[in-house]
Amino acid sequence: MVLPLLKVGSLFIKSLAKPFSKQIKIVASKSPRFHASVLSGDSTRKAAQLNVNSAIDLGSEMASEFFLLSVAVGLLLFENKRSADKDKKKEETLNAKFNSLEENIRAQSDEIDLLRKQIDLLYGENNVLKGKIIESALSPSSSSSTLSSSTDNNKVY
Repeated sequence: MVLPLLKVGSLFIKSLAKPFSKQIKIVASKSPRFHASVLSGDSTRKAAQLNVNSAIDLGSEMASEFFLLSVAVGLLLFENKRSADKDKKKEETLNAKFNSLEENIRAQSDEIDLLRKQIDLLYGENNVLKGKIIESALSPSSSSSTLSSSTDNNKVY
């Protein structure tokens, strides 16, 4: 939405510049100072071949075209700067997202390392408990105590 409005604005400014350009041409063609600068500025054979009126018309036309060109270049520079600022903002946003993702990855990696350590610790405790269970099942003193406790439960009093 912004781009079409900017283009329309540029065309509007260019359209406004054309009457100013014509006014510059009219003022320049009537200005004695401009006449003097055009005629004294180029005293070579070309100036001698041209009559005074055509030299003044050509000079005023050049001033008018220079004004239009200046407006067009100004608009191009403005659009270029705006585009560069937009690209810079987009790049900064992407860099911020990238940095955030990198930070999330680091945090998740730390969490994974912590969870792996906890799993290793639980496996170790599990193996110790398995060993105790197996040891108690295989030892003779525990089997006789288990047997006597089971026979005690079967006695009638």
